[in-house]
Amino acid sequence: MACKVLHIGVFFDGTGNNKINDTKTNSLSNIAKLSDMYRDDIWTNSQGIEHKSVMIYKEGVGTRKEENSLDLASGGGGAKRINEALDEVEKLLDNHKDTDNPESSDDYIARFINVFGFSRGAAMARDFVNTFYDRNNRLWKFKNVTINFVGIYDTVGSFGRAGDDINYKPIDPSKHSEKSFGIGGMSNNVDTTSKIFHDRQSVEEYIQNMQNQDWKLQKDVEVKRRNNQEYYIVSLYKEKKEYETYNFHLSSESANKIVHIIADNEVRYNFPLTSSIKNPPHEEYSYIGVHSDIGGGYEPTISETHSFTIKRNIMTYEEAYRIMQEEKSKLHDKWFLSIENDTQSPINSYIVTGKYTRTVSNTLANITLHRMYELAKQNNVPFKDEIDKHPIHKDLYKYNNLTKTNPSSALLCEYKEYIKHNFIHHSAVDSANIDTRRDAQDLAEHLVNSNDARYVDEYNKEISPNLARLNPRARVQRAVFGNDGSRAVVALAEV
Repeated sequence: MACKVLHIGVFFDGTGNNKINDTKTNSLSNIAKLSDMYRDDIWTNSQGIEHKSVMIYKEGVGTRKEENSLDLASGGGGAKRINEALDEVEKLLDNHKDTDNPESSDDYIARFINVFGFSRGAAMARDFVNTFYDRNNRLWKFKNVTINFVGIYDTVGSFGRAGDDINYKPIDPSKHSEKSFGIGGMSNNVDTTSKIFHDRQSVEEYIQNMQNQDWKLQKDVEVKRRNNQEYYIVSLYKEKKEYETYNFHLSSESANKIVHIIADNEVRYNFPLTSSIKNPPHEEYSYIGVHSDIGGGYEPTISETHSFTIKRNIMTYEEAYRIMQEEKSKLHDKWFLSIENDTQSPINSYIVTGKYTRTVSNTLANITLHRMYELAKQNNVPFKDEIDKHPIHKDLYKYNNLTKTNPSSALLCEYKEYIKHNFIHHSAVDSANIDTRRDAQDLAEHLVNSNDARYVDEYNKEISPNLARLNPRARVQRAVFGNDGSRAVVALAEV
């Protein structure tokens, strides 16, 4: 008797992240690092059971030659990557079957799938899970297949118009470029058919049968006469469905374990969060940082320059100096403030400018890399023992130890303000080199909100940056789209 177990790891990288390209700049995302640590070999455990592990990696949207910068913003190519991964998984399952024959030398008694993703890759991972169950329920009928672990970082959908919750994909990605489609660009094609009948009863039966197949009357049944005999022309049409919605919803039955690590400090308009299931044993953890501080992908060090200009019709140098000193008292000593002539004013006046350059490392992302790695290994994901290749920065030891002991305790860290000021990225350019700015408004937005903040009023209603400047009770708040477990597709009970 030769019992065998198959482990398939599927990894969807973040927007603009590609481990082949990113290796050159040492800016790999956590998904790329995890994929490199996933076992891709065969071994036998102490019980004599043979295990085989296979890794599938899909680069982030916007990183292929045929895709342009618009794909980075709109998430083009997502459905194509999901379908590629599904095709590879189907082939692996077909080649590593549960034969129901314990005497077979090639009988796989269990087959496990582990799925990981970051950003839009996390959204793709979630859609992959639902599409896998749908296809297996309807078409493949593979037995003894379990989605074991789903590990995702900071899910951002927005396939189409960035920032919203309208996400469509082509049913057949090979026929569509996905480069810039929105709802207005997704008109479905139409099939038409006409048929002639010589008796009314046949007409009614035909119409009823076709309507059951989603055909509709194009116009009223035409009654014609020829050679003193009536006949009927029935014209029907049917929309050819070319697009369907992505399904990011997960339920308690979607996997044995789901872990979602999200960015607590992300507030940019173009990075709305799609939350996940939080019912035990599934978890959603908030960690200190913005989007790519959580999922990785920044270069080892980045210099960020922040600047601001204060225009208040400052008429005298003395008044400008007073304002400069007032602003300086609010800032740390690395800011350089100066007084300049307002060259754009028709009258002699002054402006106060400030400039600050900071260097930020990418080491904060190693905290969430370690947490996902550990949680996955606790749930039988076959990672190699290589996590020490990604060391923790010495100034983050306490934070690391705290979250290692209790992964849900990140926001209880006693020195999170220090982490925010020294390790969080504030650049308006994300790890994929996407400039996410809408408009630069004021100092706070430059420093904290990357010039692309989403603002809400005191009633939690979204407002524009201009209105926010006039409303003292306005604040920044990330858009969060919910998870509805009832809309998740799960495995049918095996009989």
